[in-house]
Amino acid sequence: MGTGGQISDLICDDGAGFCLKTQSGGICLPFCSYDSTKVVDACTGGNKCAIDTLGIDAMTKTASAIGFCFGACASDTDCKGTAGEKCQVEDGLCVKTLATYKALGTACNAAAMTAECNCSRVGNFADGGASPNADKGYCQQSCVTGAAGDTFCNGKAAGYKCTTKLPLDDGKGQTYFTAQAADVSGVCALPCTTDTECAPLITSSGLTGLIKCKAVAGGHFCDATAE
Repeated sequence: MGTGGQISDLICDDGAGFCLKTQSGGICLPFCSYDSTKVVDACTGGNKCAIDTLGIDAMTKTASAIGFCFGACASDTDCKGTAGEKCQVEDGLCVKTLATYKALGTACNAAAMTAECNCSRVGNFADGGASPNADKGYCQQSCVTGAAGDTFCNGKAAGYKCTTKLPLDDGKGQTYFTAQAADVSGVCALPCTTDTECAPLITSSGLTGLIKCKAVAGGHFCDATAE
């Protein structure tokens, strides 16, 4: 992978793939992208676009979410590949053996030897793990954005909706996403208008002082904040 900050630095397989960094180097997965209102480069089958990198289109000057196609099942009926597989809805992946995960929004340890759930770590990465909150997190739920995804999330925890939590701007005056595109991979999150409305998530996760109401593309949602 290159270091020039261009889309060419991220693609593989003659432009059809996205080079996803891994601990052992990288893996080439099907490429996809979307902007604030629509999917631009779509995935095939039941896979959906999972965000990895944000950028500004040089021609249109609009924000683009660039990523890779990945599993996004919501029920066992979505698993149409290997016979006998079931949907691990927390991750959106079809598996042979389901894991028992903790409920959406509850506390988890991101460094646990045995995965407790799809855990969103909220600790400070910059301190190299020295912070007492370095591995603290809360259990997430995979979803697909749009009306069906909102209904799915609400069924897992009352009031929750599906979002990608994409930023409205880069913090330096550059506008990023103005709305939430439908039919892409997201996570179930608790909508809010003030920090106090995040109390249920704070209570269930035990992350006092680490969760705030944040403005993102498509609304306001309770999310982890830097320490």
